[in-house]
Amino acid sequence: MSSLSTKRVFCQVNRVLKKDGTFLFSLDHPFYLLINPISKKLVASYFATGRHEFVETGKDKTKHKFVYYRIKLSDIYNVLIETGFSVEKILEPLSLNKKQGAWKKGPWKKIYPEETVKFIGPTIIFKAKKRNVCRQVLNKKL
Repeated sequence: MSSLSTKRVFCQVNRVLKKDGTFLFSLDHPFYLLINPISKKLVASYFATGRHEFVETGKDKTKHKFVYYRIKLSDIYNVLIETGFSVEKILEPLSLNKKQGAWKKGPWKKIYPEETVKFIGPTIIFKAKKRNVCRQVLNKKL
C-alpha cells in the first residue's frame, strides 16, 4: 500500500469507530519479507517501499504472479498518528513453544519456514485507539 492508500484505509476505520474504539490489525512483518528463507540473507532494501511483484512456479509447473506492497514500520506508525489514533502496543509474536503445539498443529510451519522464524517473527500486530477524528482528505485519487 502506498502511504496515501494507507491513510485512506485508516481514515475509514477511524470514521466507523466510536471515540476510544480499538483498532487491532496484523500484517506480514516488513523485515520478514526481506529475508530469503533458504540462504537467510537479505534480498532487498527495507527502504524499497511500494508495489512489488514476483512469479512463483507451482508443483504443476504453472507460473503464478504475486503482487504485494512493502511499507516501513515508521510509515505505518506515523500514518496511524496522522489519522487520529494513538498506538497502545506493537507486538512481534514468535510462538515456537512446544507446549502450546500451535506451530506443529497449524498450517504455519508450511507457510513460514521454522529456520527463518527463529531469526524474525513473520507477523506484526498493532493495537491502536481512536483519539481524534481523521482530518485527512478521503476523496483524493490514488
